[in-house]
Amino acid sequence: MRTITRVITAVALPVLAVSLSSCGSSKEPKSIEDLAAAVEKSGYSCQKPFNDPDYPGETEMQCTGDIGVIWYDTAEGEVDSYSNAESIYKDLGIPYLTIRGDTWHILGQESDLTKIASSMGAEVSAGGAR
Repeated sequence: MRTITRVITAVALPVLAVSLSSCGSSKEPKSIEDLAAAVEKSGYSCQKPFNDPDYPGETEMQCTGDIGVIWYDTAEGEVDSYSNAESIYKDLGIPYLTIRGDTWHILGQESDLTKIASSMGAEVSAGGAR
């Protein structure tokens, strides 16, 4: 269900894929609280993280500007989630757009992601349909 919600959000919101640059980032976030601090440093506010029982191994958080943050228990969980969603977006002919780390990713509108990525020292890239 959440994948469908993400697809609908992507169709409704123009966004930009952003991945963390290994040489440009100051450090990899160690928790969802670190991600909240990075998002809030860019001028947004975040709600309390929560666990969706339908998605074990993930912790989610919503932030202003239609920003979603997802923390995974494992790097494999993040890769699997990203790959599954990217495939759906590619089939729909739209880009799958996110800021990614080893065990997390952030979704949002292009302007929001660009602002957050800049404050994190991230590099812009795209997935899904290009």
